[in-house]
Amino acid sequence: MSVDADGPFLTDRVCSNTTLCKLGVPSKEFSITKGFGDFKGGKIRQKVESKSMAKKEHLRSVFDWIQIQFDKTEFSPKEIIEDILFLDFDLFIENKGSLKYYNYDSQLHYGNIRIYYGSKESSYMLVMSGQALEFYRDMVLDPNSLSERQFLNNLYYNYIHFSVRRIDIAIDDFNETPYFTPNQLLKICQKKRFLYGKSTYYNTYGDETIGQTLYLRKPNDDERLRIYDKRLEQAEKLGISKRYIENWIRTELELRKAKAHYFIQEWLHSEIDLLNFTKGYLKEKVRFYSDSHFSKPLRSWEKFLGHSKPVSIIISKPKTELEQKLEWFTYKGSGAILKAYKFLYDNNLLHEYEKSNYLALNNMEYPPDLASGLIERAILFKREDLIPTIKENIKRRN
Repeated sequence: MSVDADGPFLTDRVCSNTTLCKLGVPSKEFSITKGFGDFKGGKIRQKVESKSMAKKEHLRSVFDWIQIQFDKTEFSPKEIIEDILFLDFDLFIENKGSLKYYNYDSQLHYGNIRIYYGSKESSYMLVMSGQALEFYRDMVLDPNSLSERQFLNNLYYNYIHFSVRRIDIAIDDFNETPYFTPNQLLKICQKKRFLYGKSTYYNTYGDETIGQTLYLRKPNDDERLRIYDKRLEQAEKLGISKRYIENWIRTELELRKAKAHYFIQEWLHSEIDLLNFTKGYLKEKVRFYSDSHFSKPLRSWEKFLGHSKPVSIIISKPKTELEQKLEWFTYKGSGAILKAYKFLYDNNLLHEYEKSNYLALNNMEYPPDLASGLIERAILFKREDLIPTIKENIKRRN
C-alpha cells in the first residue's frame, strides 16, 4: 500500500526504520519503552500539561477512547503499527484476545494499545483506551512535539480503507468551584428540562460516595453523554482520600460508527481546537433549561459552553447498491461501449448478427438483486405502477 509522502507531517525517508523516518527522529534518541513501568504505577496527574490536550483556563479536552477498523486487504498489522502509530512492530506481543460484537480471536498489544484480528473477520481493529491514549501521548506524541490532531490527520489524509468506529472525548473541569456537578444536572433531568437532540432519556449509576454518573441517551444509541465526578472515581479506584486529588468533573461525549468517523473528519477540516469543537457540538445538540417552558437556558451549562460556535456534523448517506452499480457502469464498466454500440446501430454500421445482439439487450432480464434495487427506486419516485413490469422481467433461477 502506498502512502502519500506529501502528507501533513510525514518527512522524507532518511533512515531504515520507517517509524523514525516519519517522525524525523534519530534512532538513538527514540526510546519509548523507558518510563512505561512508572506510567503503570498509577501516579496521580495534577492538571496535565500536554501538547496533545486543548485547554482553556481550568478546562481541558482530551480523547479518552479511539477505536479504528482497518480493511484487511489494504492493511497489515505492521503497517498499522509503524506507518500509522509510529511505533516499532517488535514492541508488540501476540496473544489471544476477543472484542465484544466481533469474531476476533487474537491480538497484538503494547502499553494497552491493542490490535485485534482473526481469520473470521475481514478487518483489523485498533483499540486505544483512555490509559492507552495517556501512554501514547506521554511516550510517543509529546516527546516528539506531535499531537493527536497530527496523528489523526495523517490517517485521514493518506489512507482510505478505514473507519473510526468509536471515540470518547472528555472535557475535564478542574475549577475549584465546577460549572456544575452530576447531581445538579440530574435534578434538571428529573424535571424533564433538557433535550439531547429529540431525546429526553437519562439514567444514573453510583452515588455521591463512590461517584455518580449521569447518562444522557440510551446505551444502544450512536452517541451518548456521560457526566461524572472523576475525582471521586479516582479516589475510589486508588483507595485514597479525595482530598489528595484535585477537583475534577468530567463531561464525556461518546460517538460511534459514522458519527465518530465524521466528527473527526469535520474537526480536522476545521481550525478549531478539540475543546471548543466539542463544546460547539454539545451546544448544537444538548440543552438544559431552568424552567418548564424551555425558555430559559440553564446558566451553568451556557457558561460551560462559553462562546464556542455551534457545530453540526453532516453524515453522508451511503449509496444504495443500485447507485453503486450505475456509478460503476458509468465510470468503470461498459458505459462507453454501450454508447459506441448505440452509435453504430443508429448509423447502420453494424453487421446483421451485431444488430441482433444489440436488439437482444431489450429482452434481457434483471437478476433478483438488481430487480430489488429497481423496485426501491420506483417506490422512492412514487411510481409503484412500474413494479409489475419489473417483476415480469426478473431472471428466474434454474
